[in-house]
Amino acid sequence: MRKINIDSNEINPFIRRAGLQGSTGWPYTRKLYDYEMLYFIKGKGKIEIASEKSMLSSGSVLLIPPNTPSKLFIMDKNSYIIWVHFDFFYVSEEEEIDYYDMYLKQQHLIRPKVFLNNGFTFPYHIVINDSEKMSSNFQELLSCYQQHSLFWQLRCKSILLEIIYSIINQVYTEESYPNVLSKERIVYDIRQYIYQYYQHKLTLGEIANYAGISNNYANRIFKEMTGETIIQHLNNYRLKKAARIIENSNLTIEHIAESVGFTNTYYFSRMMKKYTGKSPRQYRTK
Repeated sequence: MRKINIDSNEINPFIRRAGLQGSTGWPYTRKLYDYEMLYFIKGKGKIEIASEKSMLSSGSVLLIPPNTPSKLFIMDKNSYIIWVHFDFFYVSEEEEIDYYDMYLKQQHLIRPKVFLNNGFTFPYHIVINDSEKMSSNFQELLSCYQQHSLFWQLRCKSILLEIIYSIINQVYTEESYPNVLSKERIVYDIRQYIYQYYQHKLTLGEIANYAGISNNYANRIFKEMTGETIIQHLNNYRLKKAARIIENSNLTIEHIAESVGFTNTYYFSRMMKKYTGKSPRQYRTK
């Protein structure tokens, strides 16, 4: 998943769609090209976003990032839930998003995950303190979208900015930011980044920055949850990929090492022997 760091002054939401959520949710795993925000005006449910699960009730706001697996179960048929699809900044609509494409075949249309420059990333789920004001904001946004009156996009943008401000303000007011991130979510974000970019030269700082936290905190949480440091997990994943390539190709050891992110063939061979008990050439002839 791509990510982008922006300043809070650069947030310029582009509203693509808004509507009412059906009474069934989506009990299957779903991924989206863009961001989706949902607000429970009334009702109950439960959500799973990535590996993070939450119970939902009136006042719950959900923010589902692009290319992130989610499941929504609605437990009250009288629930009243408003959703909005948007980008955090304007993206030219040269190609329309197909919301029925659950496999995200048009990879170039997947929006990046947004962080603020101070490392803040939005929580998947938060219960809003001022639910009356938030309900009013979402209902006005939905009405504005449905009417499509003159300059409706500008009005929807201003309302969504107010919603985003309320979320950020509550998060910073209630607790220090790192506590908003569950340990499971931190591990998930780190793994996703490794699995997508392991072929490149990665540093601990780059990986931790993607998760929105400091190097030491990222490493400590990751080891606590997995038993490995981040770099150990990265190297083990690379070696697992390398072993598969060795088994199924005639590529040179040098080429294989480079293809999985090792820039030094000698170091790769030493790590491969530690990982499998055999050097790359011995592993090939086993």
